[in-house]
Amino acid sequence: EARVGIASVYIEEGKLDEAEAELQKAVTLNPDPSLALYRLGQVYEKKGDVQKAMETYRSALERLLKKSGK
Repeated sequence: EARVGIASVYIEEGKLDEAEAELQKAVTLNPDPSLALYRLGQVYEKKGDVQKAMETYRSALERLLKKSGK
């Protein structure tokens, strides 16, 4: 969660590459990376990579649904 927080600050500052790096680390280290994936989707969207953003949002949603048993 700390990496997601750091990445959120980077996003607010417009440091999207740094945010992306932190979030990618968070996804690999966190057993439930749904929030990190959501924020990573936001980074891709802000970078203009709508396709990658949609794929990442979808992955976050699928993990949330799996977690909730739906």
